[in-house]
Amino acid sequence: MKGWRSKLTLMLIIYFAGFATAVYFLAPSSAEASQVEVKGEQSEEVSSLSDEPVDFRGKVQRYILIAEDKTRQMGEFIGKTVAMRDNISSTE
Repeated sequence: MKGWRSKLTLMLIIYFAGFATAVYFLAPSSAEASQVEVKGEQSEEVSSLSDEPVDFRGKVQRYILIAEDKTRQMGEFIGKTVAMRDNISSTE
């Protein structure tokens, strides 16, 4: 990719693909939407759906912990790589 226009186009495509993925992930499926009653009274389906965000938060928290661990590992790796590069350049 040579020009800034092609880079901008690629970044916009990636951005909107990520946005579309987030919308798709967060939107309720048609099966869940058909189970919920629209009336003013709560049904068992609505109460069972209210437990879902707790499970979702637990999954998100697990992925955040994994990401933090991988970030720490990558920081250690980069630190070792820089230290090795500094040792190699200082001996030359």
